[in-house]
Amino acid sequence: IYEALASGTPVIAAAEGGMRELVKEYAGGWLVPRGDAQALADTMARLAADPAEVRRVAAGIRPVPSLAGHVAALGAVYAEALAGGGRHG
Repeated sequence: IYEALASGTPVIAAAEGGMRELVKEYAGGWLVPRGDAQALADTMARLAADPAEVRRVAAGIRPVPSLAGHVAALGAVYAEALAGGGRHG
């Protein structure tokens, strides 16, 4: 999912866990309930019939950091936590 969003390609993903968070954070697609094959099929059919919606969502995907940028940001969070500067609670 991360790679698709980074390339500007919207996705259909299960509405749970990390997939849900990525789609929401980068405004990059549509969410369906996990395990709901009918919802997935309905969403795919709707999007196949409406390519303008797919283009609209693709154009609105927020910038996704490069893998190197993501790793650097995560490293900074860990460094802060190890230095005792992390949030508590």
